[in-house]
Amino acid sequence: MWIAASPFHTDVPPIQITRNEAEQKARQALSERGIQLDQSWRALSRVEGQPGEQNRFVWQKAGPDAYKRLVGSYLTPPHWFVRFARFQGDVAERAEEFQVFIDGSGRVFRVNHDLPEARPGKSLAQEETRMIATDTLQVRLGPHASSLQEISAEAGKRPARTDWTFVFKDTQNYGLPEGEPRIAIEIAGDEVVDFARFIYVPEEWLRNERRQQNIPGILRTVCTVLLVGIVVGASILGIVRWSRRRNFSTHTFYRLYGLLFLISVVNVLNSWPIQASEASTAQPLALQAAIVLSVSLVFGIFTAAALALAGGVVAAKANALAVLRTDIAAGVSLGFALAGISALARYVVPSMSPLWGNLSAASTFLPILTAALSPLTAFIIQAIVLLTVFFALAQRTRASVLLVVAGLVMAGSTAIETIPSWLIFGAATGIVLMLAYLAVFRHQPMVALVTAATLVILSTLRDGIQRPYSTALLGSIMASVLIALAAWVWYRGSATVVE
Repeated sequence: MWIAASPFHTDVPPIQITRNEAEQKARQALSERGIQLDQSWRALSRVEGQPGEQNRFVWQKAGPDAYKRLVGSYLTPPHWFVRFARFQGDVAERAEEFQVFIDGSGRVFRVNHDLPEARPGKSLAQEETRMIATDTLQVRLGPHASSLQEISAEAGKRPARTDWTFVFKDTQNYGLPEGEPRIAIEIAGDEVVDFARFIYVPEEWLRNERRQQNIPGILRTVCTVLLVGIVVGASILGIVRWSRRRNFSTHTFYRLYGLLFLISVVNVLNSWPIQASEASTAQPLALQAAIVLSVSLVFGIFTAAALALAGGVVAAKANALAVLRTDIAAGVSLGFALAGISALARYVVPSMSPLWGNLSAASTFLPILTAALSPLTAFIIQAIVLLTVFFALAQRTRASVLLVVAGLVMAGSTAIETIPSWLIFGAATGIVLMLAYLAVFRHQPMVALVTAATLVILSTLRDGIQRPYSTALLGSIMASVLIALAAWVWYRGSATVVE
């Protein structure tokens, strides 16, 4: 069921170029426009890897076929966003930026030039700027420009110049029952500073979409808080037991804390390009880097400590158990069962947005490193949550129905597209989890380690097989090996192993 129902491909082209290649193409695109940047300009780049409202609108209203026809033209696919900015010199002048958008194949499809508000320039009349806009359309689109129709022209008065924005709609049929393809041309003085294609989304759909996302957003927050509450509760219990020197495994605490903090440090340093790409030019970049890294490391210290304390509690409870070698096969089997049921539950509910894949690691210095380490943290968190719940339910068979609620909470903490999809996916997960508890986990709770490892490995391999970026598959394989190794070491050290 997992193989049949899991998506092993994405609905958009992958990111095939690296950061260095994207920045080189961005500089080349500026150079072709006669723009030469000196050493004071910093290149900051990240991958835009989440579908926005325009993508969701076309997917829901026009369907997958029309969506795929529009991706790369009027719909932006996953792409590199390369920003050239300055963090030294006059603060007002530092507001000037160049932004280059490059798709996964290396094609530059948009260049934006942000000018300071007070930068002097010409104040042309509407007809003069309209001629600039129509000439730009002819150069960029050729014969296709004849199918465009102007629908608006807005002037923006600046202190020393006048800016204009012209919007044209494409009258060709793209299979959209609602909305329409449009092109916006922004002219600052007499310079074309932006040429953007987009899909106009009706206001009514936007209001309905945002209203429909309110309740899922609240539920997602509640589910996340409940999961954090489980870990915090176990952590407080760990502090109490450690202080009283009973029923707490300090050996497990130190191991987990060291591993989790190391992963946190590596991920914080490796993900600095993402933070830098959003840095404000009003402050020095070094100052912002110090603040971001300090806050992230402090957060990593407390997060690692909380998870390690909870791990010390469940490890101490496991020390009284005997672990059978045959339990490993049971744990893997239950992992496949949970993964299969979950995949089937997701499959039967229509997706409300296109699948772009997991591109969270693509923006880092070394994507393969984040792709290999982040799933290991996810495994530890999932294992600790499951073990905490199972040990809390020990000797309380009637309370096992609460595992259905736990399934809803775990499903809601990741993503909730719609309430029906969350209920179906969460309830299916919770019911299978309850049956697995009654059959196995109440007798051998530590089998949950193997089950959690199996679930995370399958999820990681699925993300890798989709290949949303070049090193995704290799990173997922490395992550799977690390998770299997960590689960085996943790499982072997949790109790006495007997035949």
